[in-house]
Amino acid sequence: MVSPQLNRARVHGLFGYLDHEIEFTAGLPFVILYGANGVGKTTVLKMLNAVYENKFEDLMEIPFGALELEFSDGAKVFAIGRSSEQDGTLSQVQVHMVRRPGEKPVFWEMHRRSAMTPRLRKWLQTETSWRPIERRLWQDVSDGETLTETELVEMFGDIVGQSDTGDRNEPQPKALELFLNTMSSQYIGTDRLTIDRGSRAARNRTTQRVNYHSQDLRRQIHRAVTREANLSHELDRTFPMRLLADSDEFLSTEAEVRHKYNEQNSHRARLRQIGLISNMPEMQLPPGEIDPWKLKAMSLFLQDAEKRISTYDSVLPRFSLFHEMINSRFVGKKIQITSRGLEIEIERTGRHLEPAMLSSGEQHELIMTYELIFKSQAGQLILIDEPELSLHSVWQQHFFDDLQRILRLTGSRAMVATHSPQIVDRWTEAMVPLHPGVKNA
Repeated sequence: MVSPQLNRARVHGLFGYLDHEIEFTAGLPFVILYGANGVGKTTVLKMLNAVYENKFEDLMEIPFGALELEFSDGAKVFAIGRSSEQDGTLSQVQVHMVRRPGEKPVFWEMHRRSAMTPRLRKWLQTETSWRPIERRLWQDVSDGETLTETELVEMFGDIVGQSDTGDRNEPQPKALELFLNTMSSQYIGTDRLTIDRGSRAARNRTTQRVNYHSQDLRRQIHRAVTREANLSHELDRTFPMRLLADSDEFLSTEAEVRHKYNEQNSHRARLRQIGLISNMPEMQLPPGEIDPWKLKAMSLFLQDAEKRISTYDSVLPRFSLFHEMINSRFVGKKIQITSRGLEIEIERTGRHLEPAMLSSGEQHELIMTYELIFKSQAGQLILIDEPELSLHSVWQQHFFDDLQRILRLTGSRAMVATHSPQIVDRWTEAMVPLHPGVKNA
């Protein structure tokens, strides 16, 4: 199913006083949210991610009045925040959706669940290391982990007799659920260098994201190599039988054979350059005129080789673009993709580095480029917060040129939040300035 594209977003009453309107410029696959700290750039990205991923409980943690989204197919989604508490904390989010112009709206509402009882609050502070730090947020002072009140109620409520005393929410209407299932987003936040494993038992153990992506590349290569090996086995098994069969599907002339041979060599060179295949010696065509029986064998061999090479077609464009972009940025280092993942070589000494030994700027560049190229899907909305982090000003100036190439390859769109004039550079036509308390047209 084709995902509808976001055309316009409006936020009203963010933090009680901010109104923003954001619209994609025709012909550009990205929009830039530009403004000083405190105008809600990151929060807007998180709000959109909450809707796209159908996590309205995350939207409940943000003080806002209304969020309006308009899509390329005419669909509209409205989320309205309702507060019944003095501190402005949302107690309810009402969602309205109009799937097509003229159709009856679909309505659904989510209530905040499980307000923490005084009994549970006292037990947490006397019997555990959890302490309240701000509105509805608690922190484990022994390790710094932060959770919401709702998460703590789910975790400890049964111990003190509060398992779930809040309002139960009605299931989402099927039409709303189906529409949200057509949408997908990817949030690339500022905490890019490490991965939280999520388990409380392993909460002090984080994974370097650059190492994780290196291993993910290794897995992708392994899958492609396995597909090629399985196909090769079948082609080799049936080669004699097909060679002896009468068929008019063989290349008929020596010129066709030599042309196909040279064409495949060029294709293999691309695969070899970025590390998808090894440097094994290739079969050489004999000089001079080729005998008819050899011509038939060579024709079948090249047809089989074409099928083998095609197993990499689905990954080659992304691998090639990643290889090109990273090697054009890194100075004095050569990046190679191999069956072991990412290999990094210092050109002057020939020494190899582990990915985690790269500088923070190099890791930010590699991680963000990797996630944009390999994690993005057609029709997805990519939400990028402060891509300029740790990047040299020259790299910043090339960011949107690179992003546009990536988005054209992946078929996705992006919304980028920044306050760096270097990264915006000449892309003012895509920029939406966000000002405190001012509606942005």
